[in-house]
Amino acid sequence: MLARLNHHVVPLIGLTKISDVRVADVEQFVCDVRARKSVKIQKGDKPWSRVFVRDGVGAATNGVRDLSAVFTFAVRQELLPSNPCAAVQKPADDKRTRYLSLDEIEKLGNAFEAMEAEGTNPMALSIMRLWVLTGCRRDEIAGSKWSEIDFERACVRLDETKTGRSVRPLAGAALALLQALPRLTNAPTYSLQKMAEPTTKEPNHFGRALYNVPTNRA
Repeated sequence: MLARLNHHVVPLIGLTKISDVRVADVEQFVCDVRARKSVKIQKGDKPWSRVFVRDGVGAATNGVRDLSAVFTFAVRQELLPSNPCAAVQKPADDKRTRYLSLDEIEKLGNAFEAMEAEGTNPMALSIMRLWVLTGCRRDEIAGSKWSEIDFERACVRLDETKTGRSVRPLAGAALALLQALPRLTNAPTYSLQKMAEPTTKEPNHFGRALYNVPTNRA
């Protein structure tokens, strides 16, 4: 939430006093985020890191919800009489239905191989390959533990996800990749990302790989 506020709310209406924000200002904020007026690439908290700020309908939906939470807190603290976000019609969630084509997956695999030849952290590459092979979220793979992986039944039993406990099937390629990974003596308590620290920077590596895969986003 704080990241979205910093990336979207602060650049667009951050200089406006909370008492001066009106319904029209929030509606304009939604339009600006949908129009991608805060899209940018900025430096992260480390010299090598980059933050990709993406806008669109989904970002506008989340942004106005976060902003509403801030104003709700202000009302509760008796700093404001009402929440200007309450009267704003929230944009519908921009659910994605597009998937990578086989050609794009092949190009992404070639990009991973090129990065491997350059000496990219092997565990970081394994995590990224598992993203592609499983469709799981970033932290569901990076944070998964060996104790959650059921090789016999070809699935991963995640104790914590955005929707609670979850069981995800593992295809043969994902199982083979996991079976080939090194394990530590206390592996059941270690996540895949923990085993790769301190050099794992898989989100930035994944961005590099995607940059080399032209896609048709129409």
